Amino acid sequence: DIRRAYRGGYTYTNKIFQAKDVGEGLVYDVNSMYPSVMYDENLPYGVPIFFEGEYLPDDEYPLYIQKIKADLVIKPDHIPTIQCKGNMYFNSTEYIESTNGMLTMYVTNVDLEVIFEQYDVLDIEYINGYKFKCTKGLFCAYIDTYMEMKKNNTGAKRQLAKLMLNNLYGKFASNPKTQCKIPYLNEENEVEYKTLTAEDKEPVYTPVGVFVTSYARARIQRTAQSVYHRFCYCDTDSIHIINKDIPNIDIDDKELGKWALEGEFIRARFLRAKTYIEEYPDGTINVKCAGLPDNLKELCNFDNFKVGLTLHGKLLPKRYEGGVVLEETDFTIK
Repeated sequence: DIRRAYRGGYTYTNKIFQAKDVGEGLVYDVNSMYPSVMYDENLPYGVPIFFEGEYLPDDEYPLYIQKIKADLVIKPDHIPTIQCKGNMYFNSTEYIESTNGMLTMYVTNVDLEVIFEQYDVLDIEYINGYKFKCTKGLFCAYIDTYMEMKKNNTGAKRQLAKLMLNNLYGKFASNPKTQCKIPYLNEENEVEYKTLTAEDKEPVYTPVGVFVTSYARARIQRTAQSVYHRFCYCDTDSIHIINKDIPNIDIDDKELGKWALEGEFIRARFLRAKTYIEEYPDGTINVKCAGLPDNLKELCNFDNFKVGLTLHGKLLPKRYEGGVVLEETDFTIK
């Protein structure tokens, strides 16, 4: 039940600007988003208590994960924050503006607060949940150590510090169900893989991963909403906004959890999640497109970077007797 409330970062393109050319703007990144959440926010610990119905305020167990059924519709000029996976009626990668009836969700109290901010609630039913004790500071010594290493080093040492900072939360939410595949030769003497029976291992402490990602999403979602009419795009810990006016956010190049100015662009186009093009003041073109190899990004420009663009030359592995060959294929922005 708790793992069902575990989701990743928030990546969203504002439909006001989607697939449209925009002028100059700014890009801000949060300095070490996930470590800053682990440093500053209340995080769960211990064995949770199961409850039926709606969570009731409890000073000893202030954090909770709630199972609800709700009928929701987005408020005017608000960004959607609900993603529905495993439901045939919704695209699992898109954020929905209306549930079109009662939708079952598992959410943290942090998620629930944001939902109430962003959506009009037409109907809601509280089913059950788990409540947790919480504390701050569990990870401060660890984060201080690697933040210091990150600040005072370059190259491999700095990269190691970043990995140690950013990967910590994910270890707590490691999936206890593990599957392995073993290779074998089929009748045509080709290599295929057989999936072994799934095994269960002991989880670490899933609620930490659940709440860390929940706090991070809430931070980026509320920031995007605060600049709604300037907000073009965000991805996990970064936000892209139009015009050069300084937004009302905590800005500092290095301080943990504050926003650093990552860059400026003179024009941009945002197609969908992880798919956009920006031109910088020095004339450099920055192309982000999930699945597109770097060598093909060099062929993209503001004339052709649109839905439907097809480029030839993406390498995909194809199995033949005796091995695997990389063959060129087409990549299309859909």
